[in-house]
Amino acid sequence: MIEALFDRESYQMAQAMMDQSMIKHQAIAANIANIETPGYKRIDIDPRNQLQFEELLKTGDINQLNHFNHKVAEDQNTAAVRPDGNNVKLENELLAMNRNALEYEFLTKYMGSSFGKIKTAITGNTATR
Repeated sequence: MIEALFDRESYQMAQAMMDQSMIKHQAIAANIANIETPGYKRIDIDPRNQLQFEELLKTGDINQLNHFNHKVAEDQNTAAVRPDGNNVKLENELLAMNRNALEYEFLTKYMGSSFGKIKTAITGNTATR
């Protein structure tokens, strides 16, 4: 019975979005870590991969979402900001990290709220702290 709680479509979609958020955070962290590396090209979620992921979210294909392989790729569209070809702008990375953190926080609050509702349904205790 407990497994059925985690089979809910909304739970699995949020979990897939959290997985992508984690990979995006790793890419941003790598970009920041390599800000002084000559010739480094920033990485991000592959745009084609992002479109596929968004399409799966729209269609609600949970089976494919559960097995989706998030991919990162070099950002070929951002111009170099240094003579050595490095294209990482610290300000842009910090903004992306902040946005990603807010999205992740929203998802964790959503998941926490869902678990809170389940706990209330099980215990019958509606008192808040």
